[in-house]
Amino acid sequence: MVVSIAQPSYWPWLGYFDRILKSDLHIVLDHVQFEKSWYINRNRIRCGQHWQWLTIPVKTKGIFGTPIHQLQPDQRQNWQLKHFRTLRHNYQRTAFWHNFEPIISELYQQKWQDVRGICLATSKIVSEAIGLKTPLLSSLELAPTEKKGALVLELCKKAGATHYLSGPFGKDYLPLHAFEEAEIQILWHDFKTPPALAPADPLIPPLSALNALMEVGSNELAQYLRVNPR
Repeated sequence: MVVSIAQPSYWPWLGYFDRILKSDLHIVLDHVQFEKSWYINRNRIRCGQHWQWLTIPVKTKGIFGTPIHQLQPDQRQNWQLKHFRTLRHNYQRTAFWHNFEPIISELYQQKWQDVRGICLATSKIVSEAIGLKTPLLSSLELAPTEKKGALVLELCKKAGATHYLSGPFGKDYLPLHAFEEAEIQILWHDFKTPPALAPADPLIPPLSALNALMEVGSNELAQYLRVNPR
């Protein structure tokens, strides 16, 4: 069984879904400490010929050490209405915005009490659009005790993994010999955005998968992500 692990992300990028697609089980790493300036509560979207961050404001008081599953959005900033209007402004002229506008509008009308919840909801919109059916499991449910590379190995063991699908940075911290001893093979996943889905300007960094979904639609996006199946 191939297992992948990643923290939840707000409107994740294409590589996030491609890794899940190539897995038999995906573990949502939501019990670990929230890190600022990462992709848990923000991601990049298109803005004209450029890009911009779309960021969920979070409650900062006492945030140090807060696990992701307890992270709360700061509702005083009325961020939900602002985010919906930003998405509508930037994508309403794309070919597929009107296909998804109702469900995106409904998402932003809900009162979210935790950041993890809206991360999973944005991921679900993209996953359902491309027919992604890989089951998800919260790391919190596995009650892990280890940290960093040892944590990954512990989660794999508890999930019954035979293979672990890791991002390229795993080479810097995974205990490779310990994985060998546990008879869990590491597979390396280094996703490159298909040229047809990449921004025309090479200086623009990878964008949220929402960008591709708005421009090419569900069927074509699903085909691109299945070009090189496992």
